Amino acid sequence: MSKTQYIEPSSSDISSLKLAQEYNDDLNKKYKDKKFSDIGFNISLVIFGIGCLSFFEPDDIYVFFWSIGGVGLLFFGMFKYSNSKGDGKYNIDYSIDCRERALKEVECEWREKDDRYYVFLKDGRMIEASHY
Repeated sequence: MSKTQYIEPSSSDISSLKLAQEYNDDLNKKYKDKKFSDIGFNISLVIFGIGCLSFFEPDDIYVFFWSIGGVGLLFFGMFKYSNSKGDGKYNIDYSIDCRERALKEVECEWREKDDRYYVFLKDGRMIEASHY
């Protein structure tokens, strides 16, 4: 703990930290969805590439891979685009801004550890803001 004067966590500080925690949890979910769409897009790209072999050797299995890969590219491509330029990017940026605004309102001393927000008690112990 720093050598500054101790500021008792107020109810507005705790509610701001809880709100920031909710935005942080929401961001983690959105990043997980973004990662899922990236993985799905890359897998579909590989399947589509395997299906492109049907141009050199016409076989029903290659045509099947080509069509499944194409549908996957279309489906996961929409989500990938949304996460990089569309509403998904806007929602991520908005959640980051809201989390930062909520953290600026906190006057007491706090720390972030393992994606959780903690406040300090008078004796120097840390306690999670949601349990305060």
